[in-house]
Amino acid sequence: AYLAKLPCAVRAGYSSGNHKSCLEGTREGVLSDIEAWEADERNESVYWLKGVAGCGKSTIAQTFAARSAAKGNLGASFFCSRDYPDRRNLNLIFLTLARDLAYWSADFKTALMPIIRVNPNVQDDSLPVQLEKLLVRPFKKTRLSATIVVDALDECEDKEPVSEFLSALALHVDNMPTVRFFITGRPEDHIRSGFKLPSLRTKELPLHDVDSAAVDSDIKSFVIFRLDEIATRRRESISGQWPSDRDIAVILKKTSGLFIVASVILRFIDSPFTSPQKRLKLIVEPQESTIYEGRSGIDVVYHQILSAGVEDADEDDPVFFDQLHLVVGSIVLALKPLPRASLAEVLEMTPQEIWIILTHLHSVLIMPESESEPIRILHKSFADFITDKERCLDARHFIDAPPHHSVLGMHCLKLMNMRLMKNICGFPRYAMNNDVEDLHARRELCIVAPLSYACSSWAKHLQLSSQAGGNTSSVLTLVNDFFTCHLLSWLEVLSIEEHLHTAIYSLNDVRSWLTNNPNPDLSDLIDDCERFVLRSFDGVKQSAMHIYHSALSWTPTSSPTRQLYERELMTEAKLVNAVGPTWDACIRIVPVTVGKHVEAVVFSPSGALIAARGRNCVEVFDVMTGVNRATFDENMFIFSVAFSPDDGFLGSGNSGGTINVWDVQTGTMLRSFKWNDWSSALSVAFSSCGTMISSGGSDGTVRIWNILSGDCVCVLKGHSRAVKNVCWLAMWNQVVSASDDFTVRIWDVQKQTCSKIFAQYSDPVAALASSRGLLLVASTNGTVNIYDSQSGDIIHVITSNITHSRFSIDGGKVLVASENSGDIWDITTKTLTRVRCIDYNGDHATFSPDGTRIASIYDKFVKIWKTNAGYNHHETSTHVHYPIKDVYISPDERLVTLKSMKGAKIFDAATGQSLFTNLINNLLSIVFSLDSAFVAFLSPQCTVQTWNAHTRLHKSIAVDNVFHIAIALSPDGSQLASLSRSHMKLWDLKNEGCLAHLEFNRKLEGQEQISFSTDATSVSVLEKSHGTQSWRISPNHNIDLTRDFINNSDGTQSWLISRPLKSLVQIEQNIIPNHPRDNHDGTKLPMVFVPTTEERSNQDASVPCQSYRYETDSEWILDQDGRRVLWIPPDERPKKFSSGFKREKKVLVQTESGKVYFVNFSQS
Repeated sequence: AYLAKLPCAVRAGYSSGNHKSCLEGTREGVLSDIEAWEADERNESVYWLKGVAGCGKSTIAQTFAARSAAKGNLGASFFCSRDYPDRRNLNLIFLTLARDLAYWSADFKTALMPIIRVNPNVQDDSLPVQLEKLLVRPFKKTRLSATIVVDALDECEDKEPVSEFLSALALHVDNMPTVRFFITGRPEDHIRSGFKLPSLRTKELPLHDVDSAAVDSDIKSFVIFRLDEIATRRRESISGQWPSDRDIAVILKKTSGLFIVASVILRFIDSPFTSPQKRLKLIVEPQESTIYEGRSGIDVVYHQILSAGVEDADEDDPVFFDQLHLVVGSIVLALKPLPRASLAEVLEMTPQEIWIILTHLHSVLIMPESESEPIRILHKSFADFITDKERCLDARHFIDAPPHHSVLGMHCLKLMNMRLMKNICGFPRYAMNNDVEDLHARRELCIVAPLSYACSSWAKHLQLSSQAGGNTSSVLTLVNDFFTCHLLSWLEVLSIEEHLHTAIYSLNDVRSWLTNNPNPDLSDLIDDCERFVLRSFDGVKQSAMHIYHSALSWTPTSSPTRQLYERELMTEAKLVNAVGPTWDACIRIVPVTVGKHVEAVVFSPSGALIAARGRNCVEVFDVMTGVNRATFDENMFIFSVAFSPDDGFLGSGNSGGTINVWDVQTGTMLRSFKWNDWSSALSVAFSSCGTMISSGGSDGTVRIWNILSGDCVCVLKGHSRAVKNVCWLAMWNQVVSASDDFTVRIWDVQKQTCSKIFAQYSDPVAALASSRGLLLVASTNGTVNIYDSQSGDIIHVITSNITHSRFSIDGGKVLVASENSGDIWDITTKTLTRVRCIDYNGDHATFSPDGTRIASIYDKFVKIWKTNAGYNHHETSTHVHYPIKDVYISPDERLVTLKSMKGAKIFDAATGQSLFTNLINNLLSIVFSLDSAFVAFLSPQCTVQTWNAHTRLHKSIAVDNVFHIAIALSPDGSQLASLSRSHMKLWDLKNEGCLAHLEFNRKLEGQEQISFSTDATSVSVLEKSHGTQSWRISPNHNIDLTRDFINNSDGTQSWLISRPLKSLVQIEQNIIPNHPRDNHDGTKLPMVFVPTTEERSNQDASVPCQSYRYETDSEWILDQDGRRVLWIPPDERPKKFSSGFKREKKVLVQTESGKVYFVNFSQS
């Protein structure tokens, strides 16, 4: 059962009939060489059969696999194909091989099954981890010998600079000494780079180097055999001697040594729609046209086949040729093969029309009779021919790729504009994608194949049409309609299909297309759409429905996207004062899991990746989408990380004198260097050629390591203290080091000597970098020196209140950072620009190489900022720069007061508008009058400041020169009661006079509370250990003590509140929440729950309010049924939070940065 659940490719093995074997007696020289390699265990573990398209690699692989299986050697095989999604998916290769090996050997299966049981989600692991678990471990345990065949590796989707498959194999092949890997593929760059990995010992055979006479002989045997077979099978349509020796000779000449050409010719001759003799004659007879004279054989063959396909067509019928051009071009240029039915819907045709058009092209196209199976070109060489104007000289057949991509893009846009709709799959409200039980069925039913293709491919088609030229007004109209009407439903589809990252790449493709088709308004809209997607990427990735519930809610109010789609906003959680009018400069917040905090961030040289370093872990993610690319766990403290020049490797400098080099593609360690246990590698840097890495040690040494050989090239000594910064100059043989001995040195690696010592600094160096002949040295005293790296002359000195500096390697910019803001120094223009729109941790901010991005640390997140002008730093009116200590809510819930150590702010609870700011430090108490018209603030300076909510005016009154415990306002706000430990006073606020004074016969404890009765006729003091005492206020403002008392449990007596006052206390508990709730650990909660006015007037309503909660370390607000009603971005989440919401419908949230906002809830 476990094996059956393993996701694998279908029909990927040699026995699935995907390829034919070599004709008996052909390719024997090559096959003998391969079989000899397989037989000798002393040979290399890997055999690479390489060659150009059409030279017969797959046929040889098929034949060798069959022969190896017959001998019992073949354990498994995988024949890759770009035409099938599962067979071009690298992630399925090791999974499929492991399954087939288990079927091949019972011993292997026995060793594999426990591994799968323990790792049920092994398909989610990286390729090296899959290989180690699924192949290496079972082979080690069983010690089985096996041959594994992987054909057409170049046809797998692999955008990395070095083949991911080969990188994984290079790491583990030595751990499988009894296993032979036979691999075929064209020598494309990433494949060649993979086979160059030092640990991948490979025997190579280039097919184009095989003796041409032997190849021609094999092709001739193949042609004769197939023609004889055709003659036998179709004898009734053939007369006379057929074929002739001349026919064979002409065909052989046209093949130019490529088996694929012979195969295409034979398919053409064997067409069921005409006589084989007639077709052969078309191939061998001289052409009337001389346009292909002197051309290669394959070009002539393709021309003849295409011409024969239209020989019966009316030359004056432009409709037929337009349709032929459209269909063939779409098959050739489609980003993935489409079934006939899907292609027909995309092109606004019928499947029958497509079948008729392609009737005579079966020799170059694979045309299944089923409408649901994809149409594919027989061989890539046909696509190469028909899209090359220099080769396909017949204008009727030539496919000009850019204009045709434009046509395909238009058809995709039309289809999306017609078929996309809100909630396309009919998901329940607030549904998480993976929680929908019949997700697959809904997706198949509602997101049909042509729509899925259009959603994923339209933008790439437009980008590929950038050079098409001509009138693009119709395309612009379709694009504009799409963005203004269907953007959100498109994002729905991408989220449901788990391709949301495609949205970012698509928007970038459209932006690229617009560079040649300028449209400022559309460009601005696309930029805004990108911000919209990036802001809520992590939430929308989990739930397509939260495009409408959450993403729109967190979009600025003046955003074009929000204004276009405001009507689609559907949520019971309404944000108040949470978003500003426009975007700020932060374009993405990426969650990282490298421990409690992120220590530092580093951009890769291309700017496409960022490494976030924790204490013992490094995470690499994609800058554009935030998608994790690799995670490296270290068992020691990490001091420094650096990327190789090609982004392919990451070096880490660690404690214990260790430098590790990691493969970013595979997530595994390539090299580990160590010199002793008591030193630490405080900094690392790759050479410009990427083959060496330098390290600065705590022992004062600079060491150079060869990544290929694993050797230490040299140890450079001269510094007297720890070396905390190293970098390479443009010349690969020069290294710069900065030490705590206050010196900067340039070293000649070849001579292993110090070639230059810069003037000694008075403070340690904080940052060091070089680029374009410049060397930047930033010291901790706030000075940045820019040197000519060759002469050592100072070009410029930047002096400011600088705490930290970061250098943009290629952008020519220096980030001059203070604690939470920064300036940018442009080396070219020698100007300083204030970055007002960025609010980051200056200690750990770093530039992208082109200077357009800044990455900074935010707790467990990395923030990515744009340095471009045009963004504003937004600070809400309720922003508090110091931690909020208390939250006070008026009795009518219309006002909220936030108290911090630096004062207090009053704001409107409905709109978030700031109404009043009190700047007195360490306020002792804040109270509202019962009618919510007045607020009073008690300061340590024995003054009370009052604020009138109606007039918005405030005034102060000196209540005494002694320390006061508490204050209270009368219901109408006209009187104030003040309480100290020795006495109580009653004040007239209008005339600022004392009305009454009562001395106590004992000292109060200092934690008492005071309040007026609802009719203002009495005042009560609540003591924690003595109960409540109440005094009546006589008309002449004398204060009389009530005579009733009660017996306490401890034997003491407390004054009894009269019945009206007892009622008062109950009301106070409901309407004056002046003291916020505490967590169980004593900390204050950042959330205060505010009952709405309607709830206060309907407290006994029979329908209860819904309950909401926010869980620790969560992204979501949940309702009482556990539904996720609102996703919260990382920078908007509470810094501390309660275990659950109460019954009220309004929540006040304080974030880590001091921002405060409301979430209002309504019944759904």
